[in-house]
Amino acid sequence: MPAKRAGFSDNVIEVIKAIRKTKGIKQSTMAFALGMTESNYCKIEKQYKELTTKQLGIIAELFGLNVRKLISLADAIHELDLKNRSLEEELIALHTHYNYNLVKDYSNEGLLLILKNVRTQKVIKLAREESFNLKVG
Repeated sequence: MPAKRAGFSDNVIEVIKAIRKTKGIKQSTMAFALGMTESNYCKIEKQYKELTTKQLGIIAELFGLNVRKLISLADAIHELDLKNRSLEEELIALHTHYNYNLVKDYSNEGLLLILKNVRTQKVIKLAREESFNLKVG
């Protein structure tokens, strides 16, 4: 398995992937918008290739957000305790504990899909890490 690259936090990349899936945007579309191959874009989502600030700006614009809001949304979602709450409770926490301007661009259904996709990615990531640890150990 290739080494992970430094760059934007796992949180930001996971939320980009979750928003992309929620909006039904294909990896090939993201790659085209960034002027790269789909293979290279996949490496960004898997965090084997670094995402530049310029690329983050393009992605934020594609999602109808600014960079600051995208990063803030990633931070807010990942501050939630994803294991101990239902998706609906997480949605309420986003609305209650974070700036309204941070979540107002998304419907409740959209935010629930983003949260669900982030949670799914975390479960897959943990399963892969456990599998890797079992092979190494």
